Amino acid sequence: MLTIEHRIMNLLETRLRQYLVNGSAIYVSSETLNPVLASESITSSGVLVQSYPRSFELEITEAGKCKISEVTLYANLGFDAPEPYISTVDFLPGVPFSISDSGISITILDSYENGMKWLVCASNAAYTIGDVSNKRIYDPNALPSPSISLYATGNDMVYESVDQMDCALDVYLILSISKEMYEFGAQYEILGDLRNFVNKDTNLFDNSICLANNFVYLSDEYFDLSDREDSIFKITMRVNYTHKLTDARLK
Repeated sequence: MLTIEHRIMNLLETRLRQYLVNGSAIYVSSETLNPVLASESITSSGVLVQSYPRSFELEITEAGKCKISEVTLYANLGFDAPEPYISTVDFLPGVPFSISDSGISITILDSYENGMKWLVCASNAAYTIGDVSNKRIYDPNALPSPSISLYATGNDMVYESVDQMDCALDVYLILSISKEMYEFGAQYEILGDLRNFVNKDTNLFDNSICLANNFVYLSDEYFDLSDREDSIFKITMRVNYTHKLTDARLK
């Protein structure tokens, strides 16, 4: 089992990728043997009808059959969230089929192969930022646009009880957007979506437990300019959480 800090950072990455989507976005699974062909073998359409983001894993199990497994992180819905959608649908190449009651339709082309897997995310954000990672070192000249990099520094700890440790983790998001996006004012909409992202899930619910006691948006600032003239913003957030004094992997 991972430490609480590791689980928090992974959850933030997953939830940001799910939340920061305008309409729908498709990501090829790392398990797919031919990712280039897989990316060319599927399209999405439609508009999400729910007010919260939804995510689905798709897998071609055999010719003309696609298994759909919902992996939505329900955030503020918590334990009131509906049962995840799981189904295997029959499809014809080039003919759209619906994913549950999401309003999103998928079209798989005849270039598909058995075993291909995708993640389909749908949300109502102003812009899609598909490149989100907490596993790369910050380099303003290497970051694609638009993208978000996450990292954490500092970890204030207080021994509040016999068996519990209270911790505060400062989390930073590095947002990179192109010169054209900046001139269009995209930064205001993206920063607004990030504030909404935090305020809708202040306890970081991972569909099983709440990893945080509190999660707050502290500040944002214009941070840097890349050689490509991409604008870089730094967003600061703080996560307050607890774990067992004798085991950093347990709440």
